[in-house]
Amino acid sequence: MRKKLSMVLTAAMLAGIMAGCSDSAADSSKVSAESSDESKTASAASSTDDKEVYEIGICCANFETPMQVAWMNAATEALDAYGNYKVDQQDGKDDPATQTQIIENFITQKKDMVIVAPTQTDALVAAVKECNEAGIPVITVNRTLGEGAEVLTEVNMDCVEAGRMSAQMVEKLLGGEGKVAYLIGTLGAGPQIQESEGFYKYLEDKPEIEVVFEQTTEWNKETAIQVVENMLQKFPAGEIDAIVCQGPDDAVGAVAACEAAGRTELLGKIIAFDYPSYVKEAIEAGTVYGTINQDPRLQGVLAAEVANEYFSNADAEFGALSSIELSVVTKENADDYEVAW
Repeated sequence: MRKKLSMVLTAAMLAGIMAGCSDSAADSSKVSAESSDESKTASAASSTDDKEVYEIGICCANFETPMQVAWMNAATEALDAYGNYKVDQQDGKDDPATQTQIIENFITQKKDMVIVAPTQTDALVAAVKECNEAGIPVITVNRTLGEGAEVLTEVNMDCVEAGRMSAQMVEKLLGGEGKVAYLIGTLGAGPQIQESEGFYKYLEDKPEIEVVFEQTTEWNKETAIQVVENMLQKFPAGEIDAIVCQGPDDAVGAVAACEAAGRTELLGKIIAFDYPSYVKEAIEAGTVYGTINQDPRLQGVLAAEVANEYFSNADAEFGALSSIELSVVTKENADDYEVAW
C-alpha cells in the first residue's frame, strides 16, 4: 500500500526546491572532500556508481509554445539535479498522431516513465493505455487525459478554478454588468474544456454579465488578430465591453486588433491568461487589464518531484491532481511576480 503524498507547489517553493537540489550536490562534494579515510571515499564512489539510473521520456504538446518548453525544461533540470535520471525530450507538434508515435517509441525503448502534455484530452488515451499494459507509469502535465487509461497523477493548475477566476476578474472589471467576448484555446484540449466550464459556471447566476461572442483562437496571436478584427466589424462600439482570453498570445493579438481598428474603448478591458514578459508589458501599458498566472516552471518542477518520489519511495501514492497555486496579476501587483517566460 502506497502512502498518499499531498503535492501542492507554490511560487515561493520553486526557488527553495531548486536551491535544495544544488545544496544537496554541494553537501555531497563537501563530504567527499573532507573525508580523509580512503576506504570511506572508495565506498562513497562505489555507492554513486551503483545508483540506479531511470530513463524518462518527456513529450510536451509542442516546441513552439514557450510555456510548454518552460515546464519541460524545468522538469528536465530538476531531474538532472537528482543525479540519476536520463531524460529524452520530444516534440508533440500539437498532433495526436505524432504524440501517439512518440509514446509508442518510448514503450519500445523501455522507458521507466513517461511525462506528457496531451494535445487533446481523448486522443492520447489509447497510447497511455499501452503504457499501462507495459507497466510504464505516466504523469500528465498541464493537460488532462480523457477516461479509459490510468496516470500516476496529473500535474496541473485547477483548470476549472482558473476559468472561474477569469470570470470573477471580468465581473470586477465591468462592475458586475456588461457584454463579453470569450476567446478560447484549442478545441478539445483539456485547459480549453475545463476553463470554459469554470468560466460559464461562475456566470450562471450573473445574468448581467452576458457572453455575446465565443470563438477559438488556437492560443495563437495571428489567429486572434483575425478573429477579433472580424468580431469588431460585427459588434460596433458599445456592443462589446470586455474581451476574456484563455491564453497570453490571443490577448496581445486582441490588443493589436483593437488598436488597428481604432477601438480604444476596449484597451484596458482585455483579460489574458499566463504571465510572460509581453503580457506584463501590456498590463503596465494599460492595454491589458490583468491575467491569471500559472507558472509552467512550477508544473515542471512538481512533475520531477512526483517522479523522484515514485522511484525513491515505495510507500508513496498520489492523488488525481497534483496542483500549483494560481495568482491574479494586475497593474497593482505586476512587480510582485516573476514573468513565466
